Formats: sequence, structure tokens, C-alpha cells
Amino acid sequence: MIARTMGEMIAQMHNSAGVIHGDLTTSNIMLSNPPSITSTSTPTPTSCTQNTDTDQPTVAANATATHTNTTDWKPILTLIDFGLSTLIDVNKKGRYEEKAVDLYVMERAFASTHPGSRALVTA
Repeated sequence: MIARTMGEMIAQMHNSAGVIHGDLTTSNIMLSNPPSITSTSTPTPTSCTQNTDTDQPTVAANATATHTNTTDWKPILTLIDFGLSTLIDVNKKGRYEEKAVDLYVMERAFASTHPGSRALVTA
């Protein structure tokens, strides 16, 4: 859901507004309304052991955290840090390289700062 919204936002920025971000990374995207996480049960002690190193009791709790229904949730994303951005003429043909560089920088950001996210890029 978030990846799709990011793609739609970037397409609108490139194709409608004619803006090349110049530093398109996940650090420059803010999520304004993260889905809430609720606990389905109150943590209750299931076992208690004595930590021999600190002489403190260790309590293991049994709680289950779940996300709220995300089928109706639509992420609200905001792009920030346009310090390296440039404007292009959206009516002029052949401005694909600048857009491609933006997307390549985003792909590299996913690969380097979000391990295991390769499936998001290839999906």
C-alpha cells in the first residue's frame, strides 16, 4: 500500500508538476498517518525466572499485537527536502534520464537502508 502510494506520488511529481527531486530517498518521505497497532490482550506473566547475573526476576509476558484493519487505510505521504530539485518542462519530450535517476536513487535507498525490501522493488 505504501509503495504504491509512493509510486503514484512520484509519478505525479514527475509528470504533472515537472519536478525532479534530486535526492529521492525514503528519508525524504514522511508518513503522516501510520496504521495504529493495538494489543489484543493485556500482557500477563506466563513464567518467572531468576536472572543469576543480576539477581533480578525475569518475567515473560504473553501478548499479541495486531494492526487495525488496513484494507480501508490509505497512507498520507509528504515529500520533503527539495534542495537538490530541478524543474522540467512537462510538455517537452525526452526528459526521461532525470526521472530515471530519481527512481534509481530511490531503489538504491531501499537496498541500502531497508534490507529485505528487494521484493518491493521487483513487485
